[in-house]
Amino acid sequence: HEAQSTIRDYEYSLILQQNTVDLSEHLGIDFLNLLCDLLEEAFRIESRNTDSANGRIEDYSYIWQTNLATTNFGRGTPKRLLASAVLTSAERISSKKQGSLSHVLSSLEKRRYKIFERVALQVLASKPGDNVDAVTTKLLDKSMFDDIGVRPEYYELSEKGFGLLRNAEQEQILRWIEEGLDRENLQKRGFSEDDADTLVERWRFERLTPLQTHLAPEWQKRYATLAEKLGNPKHAKYPFQHSGAF
Repeated sequence: HEAQSTIRDYEYSLILQQNTVDLSEHLGIDFLNLLCDLLEEAFRIESRNTDSANGRIEDYSYIWQTNLATTNFGRGTPKRLLASAVLTSAERISSKKQGSLSHVLSSLEKRRYKIFERVALQVLASKPGDNVDAVTTKLLDKSMFDDIGVRPEYYELSEKGFGLLRNAEQEQILRWIEEGLDRENLQKRGFSEDDADTLVERWRFERLTPLQTHLAPEWQKRYATLAEKLGNPKHAKYPFQHSGAF
């Protein structure tokens, strides 16, 4: 049920690549909304899934578009090409003038699929100082903290925006990291006690990685201890490829 365009993917890619920036400049939010409409239509064609978590429908984009920031218009199906175009348009519009970022975020928030939440996180990560309130709201959303479907962009925003949070807000996120994974649940799933401990440590290590430059001395020491034991983190922004559903 892959959504297809009425022209070849190559031509579709060229159209988006050559025109997305200019049309975003001239048409602004109207063009972004058009791209979002097309992407939502592709989802409707491909799936009848309407189950939502926290108001967002799971589109499994963390599988077919692993990291939004590293994608481009070079290849892919219309769905993937449109996802890249939505991000490009959103970033271009939000960089134009003061207040544009709020309009972009408002437009994305109205959308039902999780890919649009990921775009919002990525756009915020590119200009975290322009809307600290929005950065705070996203980073302190526990459901987003736990959601593998938005984790690459949540990591990116954590790296850029954690230092903008108040001390109490930073401590809240660190408490979530301290709690770690549920060891009892891991053991029920067949992991030995030692393996469960290792998984929890690696999970905690990866969660601290984007925050490391903003950590207080005590946490810096804990991070260094984990780094010495576990080595360099392996692509913390790609959890699906390297850490499963943890």
